[in-house]
Amino acid sequence: MTNMREKYDARMALKIAREKGIELRVVRGKLMFRAPSGTDDIVDSIKNNRDEIKREMLKEKYHMVFGIVGCPEESNYLCKLVEERGYALTWCDELHDAVAFHRDDIDTSVIPDDFVPYSMSELSIICREELERLRTVHHAKKIGGTGAEITTLVKSLI
Repeated sequence: MTNMREKYDARMALKIAREKGIELRVVRGKLMFRAPSGTDDIVDSIKNNRDEIKREMLKEKYHMVFGIVGCPEESNYLCKLVEERGYALTWCDELHDAVAFHRDDIDTSVIPDDFVPYSMSELSIICREELERLRTVHHAKKIGGTGAEITTLVKSLI
């Protein structure tokens, strides 16, 4: 169990879990695992820190951009990456989930299934919204399938 003041070390937790024979994977954005008997304490730690573990596993698998949400300079950097590359993979701390921001004109099938895609049009609408509405939109996108464009839904929630 982690102390509130201690930062959970997901990388170390993954190493220990794998050494103990726990199989972990992220499937369509969800953390899945299979554990042998006698690893209950590690399993409890994984369950209690699911988001941190998932984030670390996605970092291992994909080239992700971190620490870019918040100030205008960082938002400009994100927009520049999206414009140059077509999309950017990131972790959204507010949503506790993997998010892909993409240009409106790209085929979203190139975005890995582990990331919930947001077009720049959607982003321009939802960035002005309260976090609770953003979570509602995010949940709708997550259950709506990959590449679901929900600009109409976003507008209806505003």
